[in-house]
Amino acid sequence: MQKGDEGPTVLLTAGNHGDEYEGQCILRRLIREIDPSSINGRLIILPALNSPAVRAATRTSPLDGGNLNRSFPGDPDSGPTKAIAGFIVQHLFPLTDLAVDFHSGGSTSTYVNTGFLCANTNPDLHRRNVELMEVFGAPFTMVLPPTEAGTDIDFSAYQAGVPFISCELGGAGTVCPAAFNIGWAGLMRVLVKNDVIAHDHPFLSDVPNDSSGTCFVDIASNCTMITAAHGGLFEPLHELGSWVEKGQKAGCTYGLQNFIEPLESHTFESDGVIVIKRRDTLVQSGDHLYCVAGKLSREEVLAMSTKAGS
Repeated sequence: MQKGDEGPTVLLTAGNHGDEYEGQCILRRLIREIDPSSINGRLIILPALNSPAVRAATRTSPLDGGNLNRSFPGDPDSGPTKAIAGFIVQHLFPLTDLAVDFHSGGSTSTYVNTGFLCANTNPDLHRRNVELMEVFGAPFTMVLPPTEAGTDIDFSAYQAGVPFISCELGGAGTVCPAAFNIGWAGLMRVLVKNDVIAHDHPFLSDVPNDSSGTCFVDIASNCTMITAAHGGLFEPLHELGSWVEKGQKAGCTYGLQNFIEPLESHTFESDGVIVIKRRDTLVQSGDHLYCVAGKLSREEVLAMSTKAGS
């Protein structure tokens, strides 16, 4: 915990899943380099939120198999993973004026560098979160509609009335420098915008004062997956962040014993942006190869909260 003069309390977390690394490194750099006297308010920084999973380099906890981001609002009497979730909800959210949770694609997939926004039914809180995502300024922001119940940290933050955003940066079990830089710059802009650090802080020497905006994409009603029907070697034809069209060839899967013709050819089922791509070339039947999401306007994103509450 870092504290300076009076001001907002900002909760920063990473390692919710143990095999997601960009955020863990971003927050460790912040702890190492920031001078508490330069902070207006308080930073609560947890770079290894699910510490057992971080130590084991796994998505879930080796202690109880728990997925922390499916364990909220938590329970102190139901094992270590739910106890961590309960501590956040009961003890940290009441202190928090703003929260940012860092994720990445983990060990099996890579994400386009993206913010992640779960819409909620409080219009004022939802608008604040949309504005925070625009300040964070990842190239894309994935958007989900509101839900009536949830077991992730996002939903519990909204239930507590805490402005909250998260992100998916890179993945594949490594740290991508480009993804790290996007996450670092986004965090700095959020801290400046909320007057936690001054606009002339040394951290900001290589950070643009304003983001170039973010492209909102729909990963619910206007989202399609390409899934392997056969195991084999997947040959992709498109990169993350590419705009693709319905019917366009996506790639093919080759059988391990057939060296000539592919077992399966894949085509895109909708227009949109490739937001998730399979990391491993060797795939099994049922593995998702691509996720394609359609674009949303800012007005459409803001309207999600109004429609849910009507």
